[in-house]
Amino acid sequence: MASKQIQRNMVEHSFTNNKLLDKINVGIIYTNADGTLNYANKAAERILGLQLADLTKLQTHQDGFLFIDYDGTEIPSNEFPTSIVLNTKQAVSDNIIGIHRIKQRHTTWLMIDAEPEFAEDGKTLTRVLTTLTNITSHITIEKKLHVQNKLQSLVTKTAKTYLGVMHNQPEAAVQQSLKELGSFIEADRVYIIDYDFKQQIVRNTYEWCKEGISSYQSSCQDMPLEKMRDWLIEHTEGKAIHIPDISALSDHNSMKQILVKRGIQSILTVPILNGKDCIGFVGMDLVHRKHFFSEQEQNLLVIFAEMYANMMLRVAYNKKIQESEFRLQKIVNSPTHYILRTDLTGKHTYWNQTFEDDFGWMYDHKGLENEDSLKSICNYHHQRVQEVVFACMSNPGTVHQVELDKPAKNGGIKTTIWEFVCLTDANGHPSEMQCMGIDISAKRAAEEQVRKLSRAVDQIPLTVVITNLDGNIEYANPYTFQTTGYTQEELLGKNPKILKSGETSLEEYEQLWGNITNGKEWKGIFHNRKKDGSLYWEQATIGPIMNEDGKITHYIAIKEDITERKRIQDELKDLNLHLEEKIKERTNDLENANISLINANQLAQKANQAKIDFLSKMSHELRTPMNSILGFGQLLQMSELTAIQEKGVQHILDSGKHLLNLINEVLDISRIESGRISISVEPVNVYEIINDVKESLLFSANQKGINIETELNIQSPIFIKADKQRLKQVLINITNNAIKYNNEGGEVTIYVTVKPMIENEYTPVRISVSDTGWGIEEQYLEKIFIPFERIGAERSGVEGTGLGLAVVKQLVELMGGSVGVKSSPEVGSTFWIELQKCTNQLEMIENETGKPQQEAKHVQSGTVLYIEDNLPNIELVQEIIETKRNAIQLVVHMVGKGVMEKVLACKPSLILLDLNLPDKHGKDILIELQSNELTKYIPVVVISADAMPNQIDHLLAMGAKDYLTKPIEINSFLHIVDAFVK
Repeated sequence: MASKQIQRNMVEHSFTNNKLLDKINVGIIYTNADGTLNYANKAAERILGLQLADLTKLQTHQDGFLFIDYDGTEIPSNEFPTSIVLNTKQAVSDNIIGIHRIKQRHTTWLMIDAEPEFAEDGKTLTRVLTTLTNITSHITIEKKLHVQNKLQSLVTKTAKTYLGVMHNQPEAAVQQSLKELGSFIEADRVYIIDYDFKQQIVRNTYEWCKEGISSYQSSCQDMPLEKMRDWLIEHTEGKAIHIPDISALSDHNSMKQILVKRGIQSILTVPILNGKDCIGFVGMDLVHRKHFFSEQEQNLLVIFAEMYANMMLRVAYNKKIQESEFRLQKIVNSPTHYILRTDLTGKHTYWNQTFEDDFGWMYDHKGLENEDSLKSICNYHHQRVQEVVFACMSNPGTVHQVELDKPAKNGGIKTTIWEFVCLTDANGHPSEMQCMGIDISAKRAAEEQVRKLSRAVDQIPLTVVITNLDGNIEYANPYTFQTTGYTQEELLGKNPKILKSGETSLEEYEQLWGNITNGKEWKGIFHNRKKDGSLYWEQATIGPIMNEDGKITHYIAIKEDITERKRIQDELKDLNLHLEEKIKERTNDLENANISLINANQLAQKANQAKIDFLSKMSHELRTPMNSILGFGQLLQMSELTAIQEKGVQHILDSGKHLLNLINEVLDISRIESGRISISVEPVNVYEIINDVKESLLFSANQKGINIETELNIQSPIFIKADKQRLKQVLINITNNAIKYNNEGGEVTIYVTVKPMIENEYTPVRISVSDTGWGIEEQYLEKIFIPFERIGAERSGVEGTGLGLAVVKQLVELMGGSVGVKSSPEVGSTFWIELQKCTNQLEMIENETGKPQQEAKHVQSGTVLYIEDNLPNIELVQEIIETKRNAIQLVVHMVGKGVMEKVLACKPSLILLDLNLPDKHGKDILIELQSNELTKYIPVVVISADAMPNQIDHLLAMGAKDYLTKPIEINSFLHIVDAFVK
């Protein structure tokens, strides 16, 4: 009540400040004395899913809304708390009402308080304050618990009926149980059929029918067993028959003929077993609707079948008691099951040999009989055991299952699962605990392995499809839906032939099926059609999946979209035919461009930029024919050539590579200067990059007799903030120059220096590359980073573009660093770059995982969707979630395409959004999410390497809830996750 008074005071003193009210999580609505609405804060609009102008729709079901009570009864609008206050002028509190959306079939449950507000005379009603609290999750949990309790009560009641003392009237008990089973599962008919193998007939011994459902008990007496042959085969093997949709069966199926004749749409039958012998079955029919029986429902019928069989055995065959005792003794002496009994203090009173073999070593000092059971359980599960024991003692005779970790002899952990039950004395008072357990460590390890494999298949950027033996799709990974344009519902159960374009020959399909049906693999290329009608090429590998017996059970296809690759190959073929003509055209373009640049000499800076832009465009046009020239040149080199031809081909390749390097460097510098290059900053291991650079340049260094040395302290790795690929490009460029402009037999040395911290906790790490080459005169040092400036090129004879160091400088500055050079003629040069030192976040998380944690437990659960294409960043966030918030499910999507479908499918509590995706900018994705009614309320947090204030302000203004810059600061990241995933 105190919290409600605080809410009322807050509302009364802040009504004029709508911004303050909009920050309150409690929904607030003001209604005038005449019943019109005049205010609703954002929380109320969010909870009800309606704007203020639309709230009047709640008053009538004609607009798609109903007020319902907890039990589902409709509540008239005049009995809504606000209406009651308007009519009675009395406050209404703690009302639980469901607002049901008829079209969406969704109910929002609210705790509603309504209070009148009067004029100064204390009598005249001026308005009504209504507060709303969303309690949907609490109601949902409560209803689930209600169903669970109802199921447990039904099982307990059935168990007492059949497993207790001999029942005086078994027929009445069975009939009552069938009624309760049918009512619980909402079946139309429940029955028991007996198999009489001596007379070769079947007999319907018991039947319950829902009101209005026809009985077939009389027509199922002494029916020939042969008519039930298909049923009998399954039941004698101890298998249940579950057919959710009778109409889906083959027309030749004998079961279908019988069931359709009786108007049955869905059926579940469970065999009744006398030991290993099937004596009949218990069945359930649904006549008016189709129904897929859940595992819980199937287990309930299995339990009933077992209890019924047990009762019939005791009624008909008293001697089976001895056989039951024998089976119980086998369980007690089972080499796989643990049997344990303790008194109510936890001291052992009985244990089987299996328990002693696995855990007796822990009781060497006092012995098993003198110590309690908690000693064999890991400390962190003691409270769990105590809670289960208390629950058992509170409900004697009920079985409670619990998973416990126990120390193993080898120093590891055994994961075990136990069933606890409290036994009572003659007076019905709790007397001892009986426990049965089994080691499930191997099962848990296998499940984890399967989970990792499943996640890998779900995230792989390839199409993965699994079909049954008829070729119908049973599984397809998310990338399949992205590639084909079809949804999961549209593909599952269908044959892949819906993707056929008609351009793949019949012979190829015949060869495919001939291979895979004989246990062989098939590889080939399909020309398929997407849902939107567009054609695409796929390179496929298809093969069989076999069981332990070597029998084929399914087929799997792994396919790669090669449409773009095929297009490029076709263009290469076409360009090769017209290469000379295109070279002439490009040469003329270059001549015209040079004339224009000469005429614009007075605007040197602008002209230089125009040249770069032009060359950037030209590089794109020249790259394709150059790749063709180099490719076919290499093919020629591999063939048998004369010495003159071989020399000519080598000249072609050398010149082509030089021109291709020019194209690449021009493209790099134009992208940098136009702001189109993508930089993804992350913690990078300096030594790993240097070793990679050294390895890649050893061959070219050896050809010139130059030795590459590295001075690295590999025992203490150093991490810096950088784009890994761009850093490698920078160091290869600098080191390659040190080799090219060196003397034969010279030396190149790469070393790392950590400099003292400067302001803002910035610690520079300097990577230096020194050579013993020709050196550079001091007056030229300022020009070496300017595009197209080649200092000393006239005397070196070394081919180059004059762009390499310009690219280096701009890439380093984009990564937040600096570059420099020191040189002495005829002595050598030292080029260096400096970048900021940082911590390897993945290692930091792993180290923290091994430390004792004193922080509070985080048990919030939900789904977080991470839209990111950079694998190291994905691995980092996965590690943080798995280590720090393992109750949260992380879903990864690596492209901009298909984001809306992924969001609607997984319904995340939070979306983490990268901006630089391969096919779409994150800003466009944010606009799509904000403009869709189904996704606009899902919080979006941007994670990007772009830390410019204007960019951050712009994204926040567009609707992003927060903005994190890379590299991620873990505590800030977790704080944001906790704020949005409750």
